[in-house]
Amino acid sequence: MHIDSRAGFLGLATLFLLFRIHIVDRLSIDVAPSATIGDTDSDTSLLIDVTDTYNILSPKLNLSTPIHTHRIHTTLEDSVHFQLSDDAEWDSLVPQDGLFHLEKGGETLSIGMFHQLRCLNILRRRQLDPDGADEDVVRHCLNYLRQAVLCRASPRVDPLVGKGKGYYVWTPRECVDWNPVYDTVEKLQQEYGLSSMEEEGGRVMV
Repeated sequence: MHIDSRAGFLGLATLFLLFRIHIVDRLSIDVAPSATIGDTDSDTSLLIDVTDTYNILSPKLNLSTPIHTHRIHTTLEDSVHFQLSDDAEWDSLVPQDGLFHLEKGGETLSIGMFHQLRCLNILRRRQLDPDGADEDVVRHCLNYLRQAVLCRASPRVDPLVGKGKGYYVWTPRECVDWNPVYDTVEKLQQEYGLSSMEEEGGRVMV
């Protein structure tokens, strides 16, 4: 990969950082491909619930799993980690592709947080290897992340980062603790079996 300048590389790295901050700050956990999780800004009781959106595809599917989490205050800043070339670090954000079941042999599911992180990783890999990307998947991810950001419509004032501005440390902000989300999904993976993109035989694109 050739990047015209160090400034261009830093600009791309900043773009990916801002997307990752958006995901963990708002913690969108809608279930993908076709289920939802209810959450509000003041509520820290999250629910993996496939009832509403799976009733058309599978009327008998009526499953849910609560996620007990809480609000935390954290500082989001430019990090030396999760650079464009750090494959292992980016892959670690989505254990087992973020896929799970709510019952033995049940439908393969994934929450929106992992869907967004997978998409972000796909765009990162597209930047590193333009010829190795599936353009349909890249197009999906661009549209999905665009709509996810607009759906949240965060009014928070963020600092400007760019040429001549250096690095900026964000002031502390309130986020949902994402660790219980990871714990819940990993528990489901252990209880009902693992799944992966490879095991899905290409049926799941992202």
